[in-house]
Amino acid sequence: MSYQIQTINGVKVITDSSAPGVPITTVPGDGGSMVANNAAALLSLQGKVTRDIVFGLNGNLVVGTDKTNHVPLNYAATAIQAYAIAKTAPTGSSAIFVIKKNGSTVVATLTMNAGTTTATATGLSTTLSIGDYLSIDVTQIGSTVPGANCTITLTIAYT
Repeated sequence: MSYQIQTINGVKVITDSSAPGVPITTVPGDGGSMVANNAAALLSLQGKVTRDIVFGLNGNLVVGTDKTNHVPLNYAATAIQAYAIAKTAPTGSSAIFVIKKNGSTVVATLTMNAGTTTATATGLSTTLSIGDYLSIDVTQIGSTVPGANCTITLTIAYT
């Protein structure tokens, strides 16, 4: 039996070269503990391997729908948190950003309070599928200074 390392669903695993694509569960001579422990560790990462998707809003904020390019998804995932940061804070009132799936389903709403430059949304649970796309709506801006040059990050966990 010979072994090889393969990437399966984005995770490196040990496979038997006679059965490519099938992770092994034992290694002769170790009683199976090394690979079994590694396999258990890899399985425990499902839903925990994350990726950040970043959107940019350059210049002064302007209220409107679909304010960024669409970001297509080529993997299944779950949204877990979102974060926004601005170079210029909104003043007079809050700036509100809505991350949407396929232009309609709300994934997260971020409220950047007047006079601050950050906003966070945690505990998200929207399921994202292959073929979905993400976009940003700006539903409110500062009434005195709109806020400017914002970066919005959505953290997703692969499923």
